[in-house]
Formats: sequence, structure tokens, C-alpha cells
Amino acid sequence: MARISDAQPPVCPFCGTSLAPPRELEPKRLGDFAYGACACGAVYVCDVTGHNLGAALVEAMMLACGDDIDLMWTLMPEEDYGEARIEGYDLQRNLVFPAGRNPEGDRVKGVLTFIRLEPEIAEAIGEKRAQRFAVYGLTTHGERPVPSAEFTPLPTKRYSKREVEKGVASWDREALVEMARRDPILLNKIQRLLYSTDEELRWRAVKAMGLVSRVINSFRPAQVGDLLRRLHFSATDSAATNWGAIETMGEVIRNNPEVYGSYVPQLFGLLRHDESRAAVLWALGRVAEEAPELLRSTGFFSLFDLLESDDPEIRGLAALVLGRMGAKGAEGRLRSLRNDEAEFTMFDGEEVCSVTVGQLAREALAGMEVEEMMGQQEKSVDGQGSEEFKRAMELYKEGEMLLAR
Repeated sequence: MARISDAQPPVCPFCGTSLAPPRELEPKRLGDFAYGACACGAVYVCDVTGHNLGAALVEAMMLACGDDIDLMWTLMPEEDYGEARIEGYDLQRNLVFPAGRNPEGDRVKGVLTFIRLEPEIAEAIGEKRAQRFAVYGLTTHGERPVPSAEFTPLPTKRYSKREVEKGVASWDREALVEMARRDPILLNKIQRLLYSTDEELRWRAVKAMGLVSRVINSFRPAQVGDLLRRLHFSATDSAATNWGAIETMGEVIRNNPEVYGSYVPQLFGLLRHDESRAAVLWALGRVAEEAPELLRSTGFFSLFDLLESDDPEIRGLAALVLGRMGAKGAEGRLRSLRNDEAEFTMFDGEEVCSVTVGQLAREALAGMEVEEMMGQQEKSVDGQGSEEFKRAMELYKEGEMLLAR
């Protein structure tokens, strides 16, 4: 049964901003919907039944266009506007239940439909839309995450597909960072490599997407936000070819946790799809390695049952995720897997290799023991701990990770 702790407040799929509950507008609009607007310019419409998504989409489009119906019918998806949906939304609680059921066991049918116009169009109709918002008393909510200022753009230069593939295949970090600071369509060029027949190259492309997203997020954050939205849409579209979409979402979040950590609940929501489960667990494992606190703040208890899956890949990856996030409550189940010698292949961040479920379970338990020891030793140091001690602990942890690898 779902718990309140499993639920998450809704966030804008375009920018990661926490959203205020949508509300009914006066004067009344067509349909029985509630409406809201995000600080990034997106508008959202709530259909509590989940059965009127077409009408909700039209309403969101109309609201985004300032009720200009002529403009609305001239716009093209992906070119002129982006759209997204969040399922499992409970309007009364203003919470998203990834599993689709509330603590009482009832199905949560609400769906939030989002529309965000491209900046040029939004700017052109800004005054008209502001007037319509004023009529309805509709105001934007939330503060947009502040992107890192770690990198700055360089004079534009276009790189060939061959140059990009060479940089990815050889994992030339300096070259990739340089390209990201110069080539405005580098993400698209790397994304094409996700469809390569070379498995090693595909995985390196996933890693490269995460690396360059951190660079680009410093000066073109909207481009990275739009990429995440498209990846999530692809991952939820059964008709799309989406290999690498979920894995790339994990890498982008891993490299930009302070800005896109709010997408973690959406990853958890994808666990309900059997065909995507292994990819989701791999992505969560990558995020947990860099920012375990993001997973600890979500309803991660659904991972416990996956330790008993019939599929060794699911068991092993679930153990990996729980170990990296330090889920102490899973220790008993992880111990029962220590001698599980079922094998599967996975990308460990460096190469595709063969591992066993037992190996990952033992590494997870070892990581928890190291964390516990570090916490106890830090408490025993007078004051808040010397810089020397903290550095020693960092080196010890690095050594343990290298030994496990």
C-alpha cells in the first residue's frame, strides 16, 4: 500500500520548480478543470478524472496563448511549444503518487497537463497573456532553480559528427567540455550516438550527455530542461524507440543534482513499467552514487520488494541502488542475497562487465558499514572534526570504492 512518504509535491517538468495547487478560475472556463502557471512560463491544467486529457490539452493551449484561438491553431508541437504530463496527481493533497494509489488504496486518477511556449512566441504575446491572467486573477508561482556558473560559453564553432563521435568514444573530457562551450547543438549530435550498434559507444554517449549537460546548464539551462522533458516523454511513450532515454535522464540528474534533482520522483514513477525497470534502477544507482540524499527524500521503499524479483538484473541493480543511498532498512534482505551467484551484465560507469547479484549485495553492505563507521568516528572527534580527518575519510572512501570496482 502506498504511503504519504512515497508521494512527492508536483514540480514543473520544464524547469523543476515546485508548483502551487491549480485552482478553478473565475469567470469559469470551458470544462471542469483547475489551472495554474509556473514561474518559467509554463501553464498547467488538472483533470481529476484522467479521462478528459484531450480537452485538458486544448484548455492548456488556450491559456498559454492568452485565449488567442487563431494563434493556437497555427502552432506546431516541439517547434513552437512543449507539452508534458504528470500522472497520479492528487489535487486535494497537492501530491503526486508515482504508484498511482493513495495511502487508502484508492486509485489516483488526476493528471496535470503542461504547455510552455517557445520564448520568442511567449514574448510576442506576453502583454495579451498578462491581461488574460489578470482577468482570472492567475499568478505565477515558484522560484526557478539557479544554474551553476561553473562554465562560460566560448565563440561558436560547429563540430562534425566524426569529431563528436571521436571525443565520446575516447572519453576525452577536455575535448567534450570544449565542444559543449562552443557548439549549440552538441547535445543533439551526442544523442544520435545512443542508436549506435556499438554497445560500448552507446554507454559512453549516455555518460557524455550527462557531462556536457552540466557545462551547457551554466549558460543555456532551458536547453537542458527541454532535453529532460523530451527524454521523459520518450520513456513514457510506448510507441517511441527510447533506448538510452532513461539512462540519460539519470546521467543529467547526476551531473546537475541541485537543479534537476526534482526529476527523481519521475524516475521512480517509471518503475511500474516492467520493460523499463532495469534502466530506471541503473539511472537511480548513478544518481545515488553522486547525490544519495535525493533518493532518501523520496518514497524509495518500493525498491525493497525488487530485491526478491525473479530477474537477477533487477535484484542486483536494486541492491546497488539501496547500497549507494545507504538504506539501512534493507540490510536484512541484502544479507540474504550475499551468496546469490546469478550473473548479468551492466555498465559500471567505465565498461560493460559481468557481475553477480551476490557481489553487488556484498558491496552494498560494505558501503553501509563504511558510512556507519565514518559517522561514529566523526562524532568522536572534538568539535566538528579537523580538515585532516575529513580528508582522510574521503581518501578511505575512495579507496574502498576503487577496491570494489
